Amino acid sequence: MRLEQEIASHRDQLEEEVALRTRELKEQRDRAEIATRAKSEFLANMSHEIRTPMNAVIGMAHLARRAAINPTQITYLEKLGEAAQHLLGVLNDILDFSKIEAGKLDISHRPFEFHRVVDQVCQMLSEKAARKNLEVVEWMDADVPTHVIGDDLRLRQVLFNLIGNAVKFTEAGHITVRVRRTHFAPAPYCGLRVEITDTGIGIPSEALHRLFQPFEQADQSTTRRYGGTGLGLAISRRLVQLMGGELTARSVQGVGSTFSFELALRVAEGDWGGQSAPLSLTQQRFLVVDDNDDARTALVDDLKMLGLDALGAAKASECLRALENAEQEGRPFEACILDWRMPEIDGMELARRIQSLEINTPPRLLLASAYGSHLPTQSVMDAGFCGVIAKPVALMHLREQLLDALQPISSNTFTNSKTSGFLYPDINKFSWSLHLGRKILVAEDNLLNQEVAAQLLLDIGLEPLIANDGFEALRLLKGCQDIALVLMDVHMPWMDGIESTKSIRQMEQWRHLPIIAMTASVLDEDRQSCADAGMNGFIPKPVDPDQFYAVLWEWLPREQAPPPLPTPLTHALSDSAQVLDDA
Repeated sequence: MRLEQEIASHRDQLEEEVALRTRELKEQRDRAEIATRAKSEFLANMSHEIRTPMNAVIGMAHLARRAAINPTQITYLEKLGEAAQHLLGVLNDILDFSKIEAGKLDISHRPFEFHRVVDQVCQMLSEKAARKNLEVVEWMDADVPTHVIGDDLRLRQVLFNLIGNAVKFTEAGHITVRVRRTHFAPAPYCGLRVEITDTGIGIPSEALHRLFQPFEQADQSTTRRYGGTGLGLAISRRLVQLMGGELTARSVQGVGSTFSFELALRVAEGDWGGQSAPLSLTQQRFLVVDDNDDARTALVDDLKMLGLDALGAAKASECLRALENAEQEGRPFEACILDWRMPEIDGMELARRIQSLEINTPPRLLLASAYGSHLPTQSVMDAGFCGVIAKPVALMHLREQLLDALQPISSNTFTNSKTSGFLYPDINKFSWSLHLGRKILVAEDNLLNQEVAAQLLLDIGLEPLIANDGFEALRLLKGCQDIALVLMDVHMPWMDGIESTKSIRQMEQWRHLPIIAMTASVLDEDRQSCADAGMNGFIPKPVDPDQFYAVLWEWLPREQAPPPLPTPLTHALSDSAQVLDDA
């Protein structure tokens, strides 16, 4: 009897201890969740409060640099913009790292165009590379699927970090972005291996093991010389892991580095690999002249994927000899793609020498360049080129670039495809003429940010209408029936952007009006809230002008052209377009 009582007493005591421990663990969990939630809310609020004035700083610096005429002022403003972008990068790294540490960073699974993501990142960073006389080479195998299912936002972030680092730590040479299809994943998945190789400073072997640790760089002198938080690679590796892959690195100090990762992505239904050849170009022979082996081989491969007969030459003498031999064999080249900057004889001089050859069927000439905004257009035309192809060359856009440039000779058309790969064509008076005078409603309560958005719209001939809050936005919409698009801030007094958008969507005449979020709230849940409210696109603050125009071009309706504008406004658009081309 006593034994049973002792057992029951011990059992009751254990149950009390278990219950007490359970309550303690629950209280600890609750406190941890409250602390995590408070930390997340604090970071989100701080992000918004920092991004809002940063948008004014970066936007005003962009506008002031365009308007400045003193070279010293332009230099100061460029440095101001670079410093602001660096500060923004530090903020983004800290926020992402905090979300990863808190386990709040989720991976989405939605259809997207893999080629487009890679191409856009390469295009955006090629301008930065060009300022250092570097070249970004994009090389994608023909069997890489176009449409896959995964997280395009996080993939873009990883690529931007890795390619950006390659540009940052490379002083001479080039950066190659190579995408191959592997066979480690069963259908309907496909394995994709991405490699970013540079010819930069390299990493000492003893430093490789700590390369992906937070707040670490190869050595402290790197931090002092190049800057950075040391978080970028740690964040990239974690993102790749969350997507089911592993980020690795190999490097030789003083030679360069290669960062690579493999992902298993589900192929979207109805996808295809490669591209079909345009009928008007089939059977034509192309000669590619480029001293960069990777760039030359990648472009030759792309042309062959389009069903064209293509050969490569590494220098001017090989090109001239190939043209003469082809003429003698009765199989002349219909077109030559010449790199602009080559040692000894550059593309411009080579074009003149080609035209002096005594051959019966001279080839059409195309200039390939990563320095599109710096090309002397008149000199290029005088040298005999019929068009320019932007580097890095993307297979998904190469066919259109060739068709645009290789017009019939009688048309005397010159095409500069320097923005190949973006969601919008060249920002000039021709591409934006369909939208001249269209009204854009800007719902924004910050006066400086109103001014930045308004000037960006005026620069391409659009008419901004400013609303200081959601109520005013609704009033302006009801009073103006020809608004083409709305740029909507999220956090505004009286009525915020979310409620304003929901109200707009309840009105039948505005059910399909494009509404673009333009906000400093940039977390994943913020993007989802905007989408759930009925917004079509998303522009994060600080606003990047290129992305701003890309989203506008994507969502502005094209079915109806506005009436012709007076001559003075047409001239103003032409002037502003030139400014944008120079910017």
